[in-house]
Amino acid sequence: MGGIIFVFLSNYFKIKIPQTVKVALNSIFELVNAQKATGADGEFIEMFGDQVIKYSLYVIGFAIVMGVFMFLMRQTIIVMSRLI
Repeated sequence: MGGIIFVFLSNYFKIKIPQTVKVALNSIFELVNAQKATGADGEFIEMFGDQVIKYSLYVIGFAIVMGVFMFLMRQTIIVMSRLI
């Protein structure tokens, strides 16, 4: 039963990475458009940096969690193959 959960969670986080990139790009495009309309450069650079760092950390975190569950999934397969 644990192997099924590991497969599900590994695939879930594999799907979350492109979704997070989409949200990040949409957020950055909205920020750039707002900056063009207002022309506030100092605040734009700070907010842009914050957005990039935040979404980069999300993607890295999802990749690490996905890797952990993929490792556990493969370990489960290896152990079960030895028992057969």
